[in-house]
Amino acid sequence: MSGSTARRGEAHLWLLLEEALTSIRRGGAPVDEVRRNVHAVTGALAAAEVVPPGVAHRLETEFGNILAVRGLTPLAGFTAHDPEPVSESTATAIFDASPPSPPSPPVRDGAGVWLEAEIDRHLDLLAAFDPTSRPSAGTEALRMLAGPVRAFEASRALDRPGRALIDDFAATLAEVGYEVRRPARASPKRDGRARSEWVDFLRQALGTPADGFEPRHTRNVDAALGDVRPGLSVQLTRISWTADALELVARIRSERLDATRRVLQARDVLDLEAVWSCRVTDDRDGLHLGQPTRARYEGGSATRFVLRPGLAEGTSAIAIAITVGGRNVTGKVEW
Repeated sequence: MSGSTARRGEAHLWLLLEEALTSIRRGGAPVDEVRRNVHAVTGALAAAEVVPPGVAHRLETEFGNILAVRGLTPLAGFTAHDPEPVSESTATAIFDASPPSPPSPPVRDGAGVWLEAEIDRHLDLLAAFDPTSRPSAGTEALRMLAGPVRAFEASRALDRPGRALIDDFAATLAEVGYEVRRPARASPKRDGRARSEWVDFLRQALGTPADGFEPRHTRNVDAALGDVRPGLSVQLTRISWTADALELVARIRSERLDATRRVLQARDVLDLEAVWSCRVTDDRDGLHLGQPTRARYEGGSATRFVLRPGLAEGTSAIAIAITVGGRNVTGKVEW
């Protein structure tokens, strides 16, 4: 993101803190709910690389201190010293020294990439509800996304396709039968269109994959999906499925975490703790979604996704998008 975008993003966060404090003191809003919203927005801006993670963390700390000194939260939560910002230049020596990590180029459309993956997550969650018995789930999903979307738009980080995502999501929910009410301070409402792949996904009778997933079909593959950024690559190694669930294993390879390296830097820790999302579209335009995971599979060198639904008989190709923060890699696998 450009410097002006980051400045607008940081300015919006300061405005958000002021609004949050006012909503608590004058509006009687629950403190825990307001804090969750603040953390959601700062986390989204940092994940999409609209503002540096250190800035987001500092403002979260500032807000926590304000709440503590005003008696809205226990004083024990007050941080009396400036937090040590996490920077890529900070290294924790484990064994020996090694060359620094290569710099990452600025992310393009990180807000749109992050938002699409987040909508995928909500679609998977909504698949567990029946709109006739839980119509408010649609409004709740829009409420959770409203804060980050408003921040992205204030930062001018969303392009036209990105801005259309939230409106298409709302139109899709209405088409399926969910109650759709946009929060008062959400982004401006525009005419959206219900996306057929989202509608079809929500209208399926999806079961919850069993913990002990037993695949009916397995394909060992060697598909390099590319580099999320310099030094951090994603490689698909296995695809397994039944009619109900689809499992993918992706190896997350970081040069800095290679066994031959001897220094673990702050960004490497973030690589290990990053949240990864996956979206699959099969050759019949069927959508397959699941919840995000961390790279803790196969000793921490890979991540495992379990998506719904599984693959139908005769499927011979899938298109894959794997996202972390505001960056993603895509590819296609055929068999």
